[in-house]
Parts: sequence; structure tokens; C-alpha cells
Amino acid sequence: MDNNLKYKLVIFDLDGTLLDTLPDLAGAVNYALKNNDRPERTIEEVRRFISNGVRKLIERSLFVTEASKDTNDYTVTDRGLFDTVFADFVAYYLEHVADNTVPYEGMRKLVMKLKNNGIKTAVVTNKREDAARSLMDRFFPGCFDLVLGDVKDRARKPAPDSVLYCMECLGADSRETIYVGDSDVDLETADNARIESILVTWGYRSRSRLIEAGATKIVDRTDELELLLL
Repeated sequence: MDNNLKYKLVIFDLDGTLLDTLPDLAGAVNYALKNNDRPERTIEEVRRFISNGVRKLIERSLFVTEASKDTNDYTVTDRGLFDTVFADFVAYYLEHVADNTVPYEGMRKLVMKLKNNGIKTAVVTNKREDAARSLMDRFFPGCFDLVLGDVKDRARKPAPDSVLYCMECLGADSRETIYVGDSDVDLETADNARIESILVTWGYRSRSRLIEAGATKIVDRTDELELLLL
């Protein structure tokens, strides 16, 4: 590793970190709910429901009630309904994955600057891997050495499996790697992989929520992120 570099590998979360995918996720959720005669969700509700993968997103969209204490306070009462709504969501989202999705300002420039400085870059997300790769090809072409999403044979975040696999593939150890995300799930993922993390406030969790989760490195702008990475 170049002694002048702080890190050999920077791993990014996708939703809320690289891309604002919330409008398209909310659109697909509400299409699937409406198609099955279920009440639609507000964009703020969908914001709270994401970060643990699409299955959790659909479970929460269906079964979290106003009386629920948090987004994990629910019971799946109708598995058949879940399966149908989940299938409708996936089919619609894959067709509309980039209708209103946009990259956060300055992120493509930052990732390319990392690569130009000899730092390897990767994405580890709970988004379906096919959707993740489609979005990266569209908005960040040639920017990432590896893109890992939700697949059947790897545990989703906050399990460290994908992060550890990424480090193995790209030849970086825990001292040389840092994870950049926007949620408590990302912080827990990094902790489980025993690597450093930086959380951003432009995503789907508030600064107060990140502090409450135990984050110690939090940034509000991409130039602040760059200073911590280079």
C-alpha cells in the first residue's frame, strides 16, 4: 500500500449514499400496494423502511402500522399477500429503476478522484445485485472495481459477508479499508467487518439518528468526505 494513501479500498453503500433512489423506490412500493388493494405509503414512510433490503421494505410497507413502535415492530400476517406484492414491486422497479433516480452532487467526481489516486472502489448494498449493477452502469460507468448486492448465497447487511468478500477480492485488509454509508445499518456493517466507517447526512437518516447509533465520523458535504478519504 502507498504510504501516502490513507486507504487502499473505499466501499460505498448505494441508496442514500451514491444515489437518491427514494422516489423510484417509493413509486414501485405504491404501485405494488395499489395493485393489491393495499393503502399506499408516503415517501417519508418509505424512507424509514429502507436500508435492510427489498424484502424488509415490502414487509414494512405492508405490515407496519401507526401503532408500531419502530420499523421492526410488525408481524407478517399474510405470507401469500407478501409474495404477490413483492413480485409486483420487483417487476415494476426493474422497469423503472432510473426514472427519477439521480446521483448525489459531487459523488461521481469523488469516486473518480479516488480511482485516479490508486484507491480501489466498490459498492456493497442490500439492493438486488442486478438492479445495483444496472444503476452503477448508468450513473457511474467505469467507476467501481466491484459491485455487490443482495444475492441468495450471501447474508445481507449488517452481516459483514459482502464487505469481507469484497476485501478478499480486491486485496485489502481491515486497516486499509473504509466503508461509506448513510444509515445505522451501514455503521453496524462496518463494525461487524471490523473496519472504519464514515456516515453521510444527505441520505435517508438524520444526523441525530446517526449519532444515536454511535457514529463518530459524520459528514455533510462531499468535500468533507474527500478530506477524510484522501
